[in-house]
Amino acid sequence: MNTPNTYIYFRDDFEKITQQFDPLEVGCLAVYGYSYIEGVLRNFEKNNPNAGLIFYVTAWTVHYLPSYGANVIAIIMQDEWSREAKYRDKVGAVFRTCGLAPSLVPTLKHGSILELSTNVLSFLRTVSKDGISGRIRSCLLKTQGKKLAPLYDIPLGFYANEPVEYTPFDERPNILSFAGSIQHRVAKTRVPSPKTLARQRMVQALQSCIANNPKLPIVYRETSCYKASVQNTASYCNEMMNSKFCLVPRGANLETFRFYEAIRFGCIPIIEHCPDLPYYKNAPLVKLNDWSQLETTLLSLLDKPDVLRQMHQDALAWWHNVCAETTIAEQLSSHCFKNTHVYAS
Repeated sequence: MNTPNTYIYFRDDFEKITQQFDPLEVGCLAVYGYSYIEGVLRNFEKNNPNAGLIFYVTAWTVHYLPSYGANVIAIIMQDEWSREAKYRDKVGAVFRTCGLAPSLVPTLKHGSILELSTNVLSFLRTVSKDGISGRIRSCLLKTQGKKLAPLYDIPLGFYANEPVEYTPFDERPNILSFAGSIQHRVAKTRVPSPKTLARQRMVQALQSCIANNPKLPIVYRETSCYKASVQNTASYCNEMMNSKFCLVPRGANLETFRFYEAIRFGCIPIIEHCPDLPYYKNAPLVKLNDWSQLETTLLSLLDKPDVLRQMHQDALAWWHNVCAETTIAEQLSSHCFKNTHVYAS
């Protein structure tokens, strides 16, 4: 078979968009904030230009696609509820960010009773949004002998994509940086969101660290939302490129652009909540048991410059070997063409 691949950006949730795109055209998905998956598909297309596959890149749409078939590949970006796609019996494969299942256990290790309670409520809300019904449907289809498309984790990747000049680690002027929102902007109830409560604890620890160590060059900018943080992406990326550490708090769920943006620049991530995803396991990051450990952990690491330089190199290597667009494109090819459920030439 020598049929060109087809690439379509499809949304039917908060907005309705059906747009065919050419991944070889640089910037074709930038307006949606998906330059990373654009790069993955660009590399895939260069290596497999006539595989006859139809790719749907979507975000929150898990109920249906415009067309189906064993040659249809769904790529679900940013479904923070980790719902089960209801078209698994109609497509060849499903790739998704944010994890294949919602996380609860990691979120119960930190915070007050209020924060723990809101995490439980958030989890229940998550699984109620087709999380249960979709999985029950898949289980029933399996008992009926239906073949379901395999599910694969892929990295969320970066959102901020302004090219910046590399700054050697020892020449970076800032010890630590964070630019982002604290209040969850879509919260509509009086009960604070898990994101808000976790980030409030982080800010409290950060401000205490700044007050106790006024000579440490720390950059802290609070914004209204994540997009506002990276609206001037040159500034956001420059801050990260010129920092040795970056705070990576949780968002609406545990997966976050910020982790990938940090390691891409060799900036060492400091994390409290760590998603149970392959791209975080054994990654060169600083894992805190609680944000209250920030100051003591940071000061201890600053006394070990050789260790920090190695972590910096490990972060760059982790991005290149585990998360970069070329690496994920190779995995995409492997999963698509080695799985007999996918039609390929």
